[in-house]
Amino acid sequence: MTVFETLDKGSTVTATTRPGAKRVGNRERIVEAAIELMNARGNVIGTTQIAEHLGISPGNLYYHFSNMQAIVHEILLRLHKELEETLAIDPDEIVDVARLVGYYSNGAMVLWRYRFMVSSALELTTGNAELEADYRKFTIAGIDWVNRIIRNVVKHHPGPVAASPRDCKNLAENMWVLWNGWPRHAEHYRVDARVSPAAIAHGLEQIAMTLAPYVNPDFHSRVKRGLHRFVEGLERGLA
Repeated sequence: MTVFETLDKGSTVTATTRPGAKRVGNRERIVEAAIELMNARGNVIGTTQIAEHLGISPGNLYYHFSNMQAIVHEILLRLHKELEETLAIDPDEIVDVARLVGYYSNGAMVLWRYRFMVSSALELTTGNAELEADYRKFTIAGIDWVNRIIRNVVKHHPGPVAASPRDCKNLAENMWVLWNGWPRHAEHYRVDARVSPAAIAHGLEQIAMTLAPYVNPDFHSRVKRGLHRFVEGLERGLA
C-alpha cells in the first residue's frame, strides 16, 4: 500500500511503499479501510461497506468497534496525535527555512491522509458529545501548535510589519481555518476527476502567504521556493 509518511523533524515527506511490511490485525485494517473509503466516497460509508471492502464479517468488525462513530473517534485520535508530532517544536529551537518548509509540507500530507475527517468534521461529530468535545480539543490544541511556530518565526526572522502576541494568535487561527477548509475547496475547485496530494499541498503554499508581511522578505522567498519545489515534486510523481 502506498502511504505518505512523516520523516525526521524538519524534513519533507514523500510517497513510499512498504512491500515487506508486517501483516496487521483486523483492528488496524478497519481503521485504514475507513480512512481510505471515507476519503474516496464520503458520508455514504458505514460499517457494512468497510466489512465488505475488507472481506470480513460484520461480527468481526463489531468485535473491535461498536459502531461507525467509534471508528471515527479512533481516526480523530490518530489525526490529533500525528499532527501534534508533525508540528512539535523544541523550547530552545530556532525555526529556519528548512524547518518551516518541513512544517508546511508535512502538515499538507497529514491533511491529505485525513482530508475527509477534516473537511467533514461537523457532519461526523454532530450529535456525539464525546466526538464534539474531542474535536474541539483538537482545534484548540492545533491553533496553539501553529501559534508557537509563528511566534518563533517572527521573533527570529522579523519582517516589515511587527507581529504582537495577539497578532500571532490571530494568524494561527486564520491558518487553522484555511487548513481545515482547503480539502473541501480543492474538491469543488478541481478541474480533473480527483483531488491530488499536490492540490492539497498547494493549499499550504497559499496558507504560507499569510505570514509574508511579518517575516524577513528573503526568508519568506526561500520558504516559498521550498514549498513550490515540494508541490512540483508531487505533481511530477503523479504524472
